[in-house]
Amino acid sequence: MKYLALIPALLACVLPAGALAGSLEPPAPPTNPASAMFTLEDIYMRMTSGAPGAKRTGAFVSPLAAPTNSTGHSLNDIMGVLPTVMDGRDTVTAMDVPGGLQFWCLTESGWGLQWGTMVYDFARRRGEQVRTLTASSLPVNTGGSGKFQGEFIVSNKTVTVVDDDGTPMTVTNAVNNMVQFEIPSGTGTKYYTLRLDGVDVKAYVYLPNGNNTTLIETNALPLTYDSPEITRVSGGTDTPPATYNLSTLGGEGLIISGTNFGTNAGVVSVTLGGLPCGPAAFVGSDITCTTPANAAGGWDLDVTVTVDGLSDTKPWASYAGPLINPVSLSVNGGPAGPSIDLTSCDGGDSIHFTGSGFGSVTGDVTVKYGPANYDWEDLPYSATVTNVSDTEIYCISDDGIGANMVFQVRVNGVTSQEGSDTASYPAPMFLTNTFRLAEIDPGTTNLLGVVQDERLYFGVTNAGSEASFITVYIADPGGPYTDACMAFQLHPSNTASCVVPKGTGTKILKLNAVGAWSPESTDTYTYPDIPVITNIACWPSALSCPTEGGSFLTIEGTNFSSTALSVIIGGTFCETVMLLSPTQIACFSPPGTGTNVPVIVKCGDKTSLPATGLFGYAPPSLGSIDGDSGVTRVGNTIVDIPREGGVELIITGDNFGPSGAQIIAGGLCTGVRHDSQDPNHKIYGMIPHHFGPPYYNIPVYVINSAGIVSTNKIYVTYLE
Repeated sequence: MKYLALIPALLACVLPAGALAGSLEPPAPPTNPASAMFTLEDIYMRMTSGAPGAKRTGAFVSPLAAPTNSTGHSLNDIMGVLPTVMDGRDTVTAMDVPGGLQFWCLTESGWGLQWGTMVYDFARRRGEQVRTLTASSLPVNTGGSGKFQGEFIVSNKTVTVVDDDGTPMTVTNAVNNMVQFEIPSGTGTKYYTLRLDGVDVKAYVYLPNGNNTTLIETNALPLTYDSPEITRVSGGTDTPPATYNLSTLGGEGLIISGTNFGTNAGVVSVTLGGLPCGPAAFVGSDITCTTPANAAGGWDLDVTVTVDGLSDTKPWASYAGPLINPVSLSVNGGPAGPSIDLTSCDGGDSIHFTGSGFGSVTGDVTVKYGPANYDWEDLPYSATVTNVSDTEIYCISDDGIGANMVFQVRVNGVTSQEGSDTASYPAPMFLTNTFRLAEIDPGTTNLLGVVQDERLYFGVTNAGSEASFITVYIADPGGPYTDACMAFQLHPSNTASCVVPKGTGTKILKLNAVGAWSPESTDTYTYPDIPVITNIACWPSALSCPTEGGSFLTIEGTNFSSTALSVIIGGTFCETVMLLSPTQIACFSPPGTGTNVPVIVKCGDKTSLPATGLFGYAPPSLGSIDGDSGVTRVGNTIVDIPREGGVELIITGDNFGPSGAQIIAGGLCTGVRHDSQDPNHKIYGMIPHHFGPPYYNIPVYVINSAGIVSTNKIYVTYLE
């Protein structure tokens, strides 16, 4: 103890006299309870497990053993569980913790118990809560089982579940965090509340709010009974599951069978074609209603059953109207059949068919026809009605073209379904020895074309009078017929024309007129011998040439010549073009970007078709990154970038392109520019403001002017 005697003397040497003015005596002697303190063990356990600890309540008791024999925790142990100063990345800050909550933190800027400052769009919730309410299925007539799940304790508590009317449900199973209950029969959507010892257990759910969601607190969660399902509609002339020939005057009984209708007609409504069918009533498990009047009639109208807000719809009801019999269509007094041929595209054929509901007044009946599945208003042809009875119609065909035309009849505004029989106009035909490049030129059977797109004239019959109904295809003999001529026109004297696209070889034409195909033309069209590109070679690959250009290319093909020879890649001319042979050209690639860049060869007035899939520039590749003053480079990354951005990045690499690249670094960089001396390998861009975490290892990409993203990425880190 003699060393302790030196402490007052030493303090007297190093401290001013005023520093010793306060009393150094303890507030009370050790034997006084007022001097009681927490033990080192209490402090250690508080730090490791959160145990509150307790001061002693009696008088001081001396240690039972010497310090060397103690089994308690030492000051070193306590220091071992204290946090160490972090650099800001490995621990939270006040902005990472919701406002109003405390946390323990030790950083260079602060230590000890601190308060969070983060602002959340909802309050942090504590205590018991319901997370979900689910039911596997809820048939209307039988009900089912519901299940609450969440964070709640049911041990030694009274568990009840009530619906939105306050009616108790039967609880079938209750364990911590899960309660199951029976749901009786019902309809629509019901709300249920879980209560523990009579207290509602809250739930927190998100509700739509414009483009966002809002978190709300509730004590009732919804479950919806199964929707109704229509399985059969009967009434009028019944052809289950649908019904036909309902009276347009209404007043008939409609019977709807199905499931999940319930038994309460007060929550049931029915519509037919959008019109109310009512009142709804039950006959056994079926719903009945009285059909509405509908002067316009209609076929395959929607029947909709709504039960307490839940609906099902089936297109299963049709009003009475004219009906065309199958296998009854005939032309010019010939035999009836399911498919007949008209004799002329100029109209004038006498058409006859049978059916029912046609009436007896010619002026009340309209007949139209055209391709299948057209609405009445869209049918292109009208037949002139000459005679009608309730079961027969005679009419005269319209001028037109096309195959497999179907008929519809409208009587006093009520339209039939389309008939099943079809009628076809004569197929269009090409006239021989009529191919020519000008309308007044003589025709030929083998026309040699010119280099540019050109209008080809030819003779044709059975083409009708509506050019928009016709498509002309150009192809090798035998097809496939996928390439169409452009701008088809009809001219007087059985003449037509279209613009022939560029191509190669000898071709024929074939014409489609609303489903009616002509035979192949016997006349042929031969393209001039334009240059043809078959292959492009570049080291290391013609599909990944450097964007700065200057790569030596060899272009292989046919019909190459030295006459005004040029090579165009992506709209830019190659440099130093050389003809090596009629089948090979050499040149140096221009700068550019893109992965599927078209290549064209010109020899005088002859231009090749664009060759695609043979040439492409390499994608961007990142090498290194740096920044202007104020940032720190660590390895191949930039750290300590201010969150407000404003730092100019300097990125080097390959194949950035000559101009127009973009930089992405947690957002779109602004002011991006290519280096004036080395644009393909060095670009600059101002890094944007960074709105929130994460703040480190933000990837950086370069996108060239063709939209191609760099094949690798580098990283930057913002200040936290």
